Amino acid sequence: MSPGIPGIDYGGVYTDPNYGAVFSVIGFILAVLFIFQQKGIKKLFYVIAALLNLGYVTYSDSRTGEIAFVLCGGFLLYFCLIHRKSENKKYRYVKNLLIVLCIMIVSVGGMQVLKAENTKYQTEMAKKTAQKTTQDQTTKPQTTISTKTKKGNKIQTARNENIEKDATNGRISLWKSAVEVWQTSPIYGAGYSTFISYAKEHVPETYAVNNEVGDYTSMHNAFFNTLAFQGILGFVLFLLITFRIIQYVLVPVFKKSDSDSLYLIAILAVAGTVLISMLLLLDGIYTNSPPSAFALWVFSGYLVQYSYQVRREEKG
Repeated sequence: MSPGIPGIDYGGVYTDPNYGAVFSVIGFILAVLFIFQQKGIKKLFYVIAALLNLGYVTYSDSRTGEIAFVLCGGFLLYFCLIHRKSENKKYRYVKNLLIVLCIMIVSVGGMQVLKAENTKYQTEMAKKTAQKTTQDQTTKPQTTISTKTKKGNKIQTARNENIEKDATNGRISLWKSAVEVWQTSPIYGAGYSTFISYAKEHVPETYAVNNEVGDYTSMHNAFFNTLAFQGILGFVLFLLITFRIIQYVLVPVFKKSDSDSLYLIAILAVAGTVLISMLLLLDGIYTNSPPSAFALWVFSGYLVQYSYQVRREEKG
């Protein structure tokens, strides 16, 4: 675990701010669920929890977290609004969809404003620190802080420049690189632990091992990871497992119409949050990281178990 560094993504207690952002989106989803389920003063605690998690997503500067928040948070909010007892059935789907879209637009806009203000604040703090260090360079701790601040500013500046040049921040290049490596071994792939050495030997010019940052052990996409590491055999099996789970759980979950349906929708939104993050950064197959592997398989496993019970009851 590492602390957040001013001027860089705020990792906080997480080794990567993207992990923290995904966890916070999950926390936000569960908090919203309980806001709709609880009554009285208890709601206040979950409102605070939702705001704190949303704040982390904002200041982590994780676009993965923001995308997961908009899609899965909006998905849950939409179904929460539809299932209100006081909800008028006439035009409720269109009306609630418009409400959710407005809330998401305002939320994302507010997040961007807060991030811009935070960047401005961090810039001013960096200037003050630099000025103070210039006035007195005899104190060693100040020199150390100045060095870290300069390093943080350089990293943040490089990241901003990369994003301006490429909105995906190198992801498209990584995905192309995964395909290039896979083409040299289409059946079995390059292997997970041998990917770097294999790529340097067979396609040394590919982006994954030939860039300004360093060697990439992940393609920032679970599906491209599987394609490059395990070839077409592993990729097809992974797709079959993914689509089979989705097909197996969706019908029973959406058919449920009682009070349990909101819990199921929330669990589905949590699993969806991790799945979206796996398309952009995290990995739930090769890496045992809490926000991806743990959350994905725990919540997906609950949905599969529930769907199994429903299907068994329908048969018998």
